[in-house]
Order: sequence, then C-alpha cells, then structure tokens
Amino acid sequence: MDGEGYVCQIEKNGDVCRAKLGSKLFNLKRHIERHHPDIFKSIVEEEQAKKQAVVQKGSTSKQQTLSKYFHSEKITVSMTTEKFKHHLIQLVVENGVPLKLFSSPGFIGLHGEMAEKLGVSLSSIRNLILCEAEEQKNKLKEELHVKFLFLKMDGCTRHRIHYFALNVQFVDSKNEARIFILAVRDTEHQHSSDFIQRLVEDILKNFEISKQQVLSVVTDNASNMTLAVQKSFEDSITVVAKNEDELEGISMLEESSLDFRYDSEFKTMTHMRCAAHTLQLAIRDGLKVRHVASLISKIHQVVVAARSPKIDAVLRRKTNKGAILDQATRWGSTYLMLECLLELKPALIDIVHPDVSLPDAQWNEVKQLEGLLRHPFLTTKKLQA
Repeated sequence: MDGEGYVCQIEKNGDVCRAKLGSKLFNLKRHIERHHPDIFKSIVEEEQAKKQAVVQKGSTSKQQTLSKYFHSEKITVSMTTEKFKHHLIQLVVENGVPLKLFSSPGFIGLHGEMAEKLGVSLSSIRNLILCEAEEQKNKLKEELHVKFLFLKMDGCTRHRIHYFALNVQFVDSKNEARIFILAVRDTEHQHSSDFIQRLVEDILKNFEISKQQVLSVVTDNASNMTLAVQKSFEDSITVVAKNEDELEGISMLEESSLDFRYDSEFKTMTHMRCAAHTLQLAIRDGLKVRHVASLISKIHQVVVAARSPKIDAVLRRKTNKGAILDQATRWGSTYLMLECLLELKPALIDIVHPDVSLPDAQWNEVKQLEGLLRHPFLTTKKLQA
C-alpha cells in the first residue's frame, strides 16, 4: 500500500513494475493476472497447497492466505439518497410493509449504515411518505387544472371496514389517457347518499376540482350511489353557448368562468351505470329461474361435501386442487365453481360417495350451464380491463 492505493512491487526484466492500482483489491488481482502471469500462477498454486494442508490436518484455525489480497469482505453498493428514499416508500405503499419494520434490529443491521451515510433517518419514514404524498398530490392538482375529467366511484368492505374510493381519468397534454386514485376513505359504516355526497364534494374540493370540469361519473346501480351523484352534480350544467362557432371561440379558462345551466342540447355531465355491474345483475336474475336455482342448490350440496376434510384430502392427492364454493359478492364465482367441479368430475366419480355424486343428466346440465356462463364471464373480464 502506498497512501490510499496499491502499487505493484513485482520485478520484471530487472525493473520494478510500480503500477498504481487504486484502492480496490480486485484491480490488484487483475493486474497480476494480466501482466505477471507466472507470478499469478505461483500465487494460486501456493494458495491451493495451503488450503489442502489445512484440510488434511483438520485444523479449524483461520489460515491467512494470499486470497485476502484478492477478496474483500466489504462490497461497494451503487445507491443514491433519492433512490434509497424511493425504495423505502415503495416498501410501504406498494408492498404493504408495516412501519415497525424500519425500527427492527434486522432491518437496521442490513440498511442502518447505508441510511446513515445517505443522511436518511429510519425513524421518520412516516413523515417521508407523507411529504412524498403531498408532493405527488400537488403535481396531480396542477395536471387536473381546467381539464375535462371522468370520475369513477365505488364502495367495498375489507376486514370489516367499509371503504369509499374515487378515481379520476383524463387525457393529458400528450393525448394519452391517465387514471389516478384521488382518495380511499373509511365510511365509518355510513352508507347514505347524503354521506357519500359529502365525501365526494370534500374530495373534489381537496383537489380543487370544479364540478363543471366533470364530463361523466360512473357508479354501480346501488340507490345510494345514484342518489349521491344526482345530489352532488345537480348544479353542474351546460354552457350557455348554443352553436359550434360560439364554442370554438371560448378557451378553457373562459369556459370555467361562464354561467352553467341545464341545457338539453349540450350536457356537460353524464351519469353512467357500470356496464359490468349491470351485466352481473342480469346474470343473477337469470340464475334465479326455478330450474337453474334448483340445479345450483344441488351443486352447492356436492361442493360442500367435496370440501369436507376427508374428500378434500383425496381430491388434492389425485388432482392437486380442491372444490370452489361460489360467493354472492364475487363476480363470475358461480362460473368458476362449475368449471372447477367439471375438472374434478373424474376424481369425484372414482370416490363413489353418495354426497358427491350426480346423475349423468345433471352432469350434462352442469356442463351446459358452465358453457352458458363462460361468455359473460369473459365479457366481464374485458369490461373490467
């Protein structure tokens, strides 16, 4: 070593090499291998001989060989502060990692030194995420300014918590369709149209979105959703201008300051019912027909029996899968139940158990119903996309 770097001291043709190789051990090894192959070969042979001697003697003590000059215990990682922060946020926002992970001994042991070097505090990840969220929110507000927008809203239940979500779609300056989630709110078990109306208006106000910017709102067919839209946008009307010549001369900023009113010729806001949801309502009505309902009831009995521990163990051993029971709130689940049952049919017949057996005529009806439901199932997938 000479200062902070290596200098080669190998003699060649009567002269000392004196090549400056920096501070990385790998550079030293590569230099000797390329420029002093005879020396490199002797080093490798000597190292292998020492390793073999250690094995033969059964020694457990650490042997210092020349490999320590070639292999460092430390590694160099290419990482920037912004990249490190991005991945910390990604862990929480995209991967659902709890914040307590960042204070755990294991995580600090792996990344604590890197975080310290980069000037990132692992104890303030929550603030880091909130700051990033606020920055992204402000960027989105600027992008949504005086643009025509499409809104979609829906509710769901997860772990017995009721949520309401609202997202926005628009065409950006590059003429590309964009979609963002504006908010996901806990409804606190309030599902009335008045409460949903207040949620919608609060979210729009939070993003400084005018109701006159909204061209369309898509919801399901629930009465609380439809009423909420009617109440929220009852004052969102149409431009006074009556013909194309007038409209062409109006800039977006000028339009936003015009008087808006209901007008049969040029509506600015349309309430659209979700096509996939409407299709599912039609399917559900079809499945209520007496003969179909009776068949599905019998199928339920077979599937429940097939999911019993003993029969399920046999099915998984033979087919590596188990029977699926449909759920009223899962679109296409009846089709998936029938499809799975038909795949398990040979194994169920081999079991020869009265609770999981069906007459041939009913098996044919199951096949027909599965084929009938396949088309709306695939259509629903397309609509959801």
